[in-house]
Amino acid sequence: MCNRNTVKFIHIVLLAIAFDNLAFHSNTQAFIINGNSNRRLMERAVFALEKVLYYYKHNYDTINIDSLLGVRVTEGILRKILIDNNNADGKLENGKTKLIPQIRKMYINAKNISMKSSPIVRDGNTQAFQMFQKIVSKPWQLFRPFQKLNRKKFKKPLKNLIFDGPTSDHCISLLLEDKDRHSTCNITDFCWQFEIQKDADGYTPTHQVLYFLFGLGEGCENTFNKKFQESGLNSSVHDFLHELCENILQTADELWHDSNLLEIEKDLFVEQTLVCSLASYEDFLNERYFDMILGWQIDIGCFGTKVF
Repeated sequence: MCNRNTVKFIHIVLLAIAFDNLAFHSNTQAFIINGNSNRRLMERAVFALEKVLYYYKHNYDTINIDSLLGVRVTEGILRKILIDNNNADGKLENGKTKLIPQIRKMYINAKNISMKSSPIVRDGNTQAFQMFQKIVSKPWQLFRPFQKLNRKKFKKPLKNLIFDGPTSDHCISLLLEDKDRHSTCNITDFCWQFEIQKDADGYTPTHQVLYFLFGLGEGCENTFNKKFQESGLNSSVHDFLHELCENILQTADELWHDSNLLEIEKDLFVEQTLVCSLASYEDFLNERYFDMILGWQIDIGCFGTKVF
């Protein structure tokens, strides 16, 4: 199957396409690049994504829980583009509307891949499927207007912590768990302290972003904000996401300037770009990042140096 870079990249590609639709619904000044350049970027994004979906269409029986989440996010963003394009204020500009038939076809493909692969993923790893069932059982639905981060003039010292994946997964599964078949947003004191760690580097902050995005998607915003206040933090969940992505952007820029990235560093870079793009920070949707990541796509559609 494709490596994990592919799962993340398809989200980024879709967000690059969706940028025109979503960015300009904000009251703030949106990031704008040259029109011709923007159109070329979208065309490249569509072509790259078509290759990825072609691979998954013919290999849906190899999809795991991470890949299924990727396809669900893809499905949700494509659906959002098509819905917005039917609204007068959300239509793509002239010259880009020709992409709509391709986007509609990709949406149908993504939807079919999700339907076919879900029972296979469920039977292949029942525990993981149950933990993340709320996320992978439906298309991605959390969308906010894009905004810009405050780029810092001076580098902030960040802590390179060893990422604790099992604890991260445990806290996400608790957050999404139907405790009494009616409520979600279950947060233990241990998980809360784990998720509000500050100034970390590496995979810890990217998974913190995912934790809060998953929770926001399930209606946990008030619960989060209450927890911030109870913790004595003069913050909201959106303030904290902003701070996390500011720190992540600092590391992402450092990785972009490195011409000899290791595979694990490429994976981290793609994950950084993914999660903060999903959090609606347009700084991560730029041509510099896109060009570098696009260069990692191999012929069959996957991204990285190997297929496993």
